Amino acid sequence: ERIDLRDVVRRGIEGTRAAEPRSEVDVSYHAPTEPYFVDGDAKLLSRAIRELVSNAVINARRAVRVAIEPAGTEVGISVEDDGRGVSDAARETLFQRFVVRSTRGGLGIGLSIVKDILRAHDGRVDIGQSSLPPGRPGTSGARFVAFLPVTAAS
Repeated sequence: ERIDLRDVVRRGIEGTRAAEPRSEVDVSYHAPTEPYFVDGDAKLLSRAIRELVSNAVINARRAVRVAIEPAGTEVGISVEDDGRGVSDAARETLFQRFVVRSTRGGLGIGLSIVKDILRAHDGRVDIGQSSLPPGRPGTSGARFVAFLPVTAAS
């Protein structure tokens, strides 16, 4: 169905706040005033956003920023944290199932779910360095961007 991505992202963030209640981590959300429509399954896309935001909250020191950004014929949902970032070596296996990198536990399936959901929607996910100020000296944080094709009406 045709959905407004702003609502999907908001629901994903709300789901994360309920599941990962870390009061010391500020999660900010920056959405454009105009709607960005995508064709897809709102429940699945909300799950993908929830996984990205949850991962960021777990790894953040103090801040997570979520934003919707136009990118030509696509729209990007960026999720940044001020944590320790993702090493080049870790990027090779980051989206594989059952690869756990955190001492906090987990099953190692969250990011593989994100990749599968985005692929099913003709989207993709990129990893880079966060533009947030570092939470600790010598760290750069992580920035995940989920890209989806926008519908012609956006």
